[in-house]
Amino acid sequence: MRPTSSAEGSTDSEWAGYLYMRRNPKGLIAERWLHARGCRQWFNVVRDNVTHEIRAVYRNDEPKPVLDGGEDRL
Repeated sequence: MRPTSSAEGSTDSEWAGYLYMRRNPKGLIAERWLHARGCRQWFNVVRDNVTHEIRAVYRNDEPKPVLDGGEDRL
């Protein structure tokens, strides 16, 4: 939950927790990438955040693929 603004009573540690402390489960995650040095197009990637293996690439107008081993987190 977002804390109140630091000027209105939230501490620095509350803001740091809100901004940086996130759930980071191991396994497949869906990410949005930008091909910054090439065509400048945005696209979606399903990546294993343990091995960094790319499991799928799909366009923004396509549905997320169903993959074994982590589709519940996509």
